Amino acid sequence: MKLIYALFIACLTIFAQSPLSAETDLQKPQTQEQQGDGTVAYISSNDFNDFTKSGIVIVDFYADWCGPCKKLKPIFNQLAHSYKGKAKFAKVNIDHSRSVANKYNVKKIPTVILLKDGKEVKRHGPGSKQDFIYWIDGAL
Repeated sequence: MKLIYALFIACLTIFAQSPLSAETDLQKPQTQEQQGDGTVAYISSNDFNDFTKSGIVIVDFYADWCGPCKKLKPIFNQLAHSYKGKAKFAKVNIDHSRSVANKYNVKKIPTVILLKDGKEVKRHGPGSKQDFIYWIDGAL
């Protein structure tokens, strides 16, 4: 019985330390000067519209627990560097920014959406770096 009580208390402690809001972010977005310079910004529903309102923005909708999302991360970072000055790159954690994921009807992750001046142009699922290069070049 003591073991069950100890496990219950441990679970409550872990739950109490986790974010309760669906709109919480683990990382703040990068500053305006850093956007488009080959870095990837982590954005939330609070700053999504401002970040995507002008230019070409490529957004990766992901979750920390998602295996294919983890596999895409280095490819996405390389693409951000390759398209430095041509496009901004951002990641949206669907667990923390559900409203944005719902707005763009993201049903599977990873989902990468290319936006131009705030409007969706096309979307892509998991793929190779070459697949993404072809996909991005077709929109630029």
